[in-house]
Amino acid sequence: MLVRVRGRGVVPVDSTGAGDSFDAGFIAGLLDRSTVTESLKRAVSTGSIAVTGWGGTGRLASRGEAVDTAAQLSAEHLPHPSVDPETD
Repeated sequence: MLVRVRGRGVVPVDSTGAGDSFDAGFIAGLLDRSTVTESLKRAVSTGSIAVTGWGGTGRLASRGEAVDTAAQLSAEHLPHPSVDPETD
């Protein structure tokens, strides 16, 4: 199964560190024993917050901010493209 979380609308300032923040948000979710879907939502949340500041550490999300923002995001579960539900 694939999970898709659409990004939220922000005004980006600098994309430096967005990927690192995304990774950190996902790992933090897993360490908090969140589901993969909830961890992905937190990753999208922290990445989107990161791009609103200058530089790699210009705008880092607090745990509370990341969790609150992630709660506003929706996730879509999709079948994996290599799995045919008719034959699987």
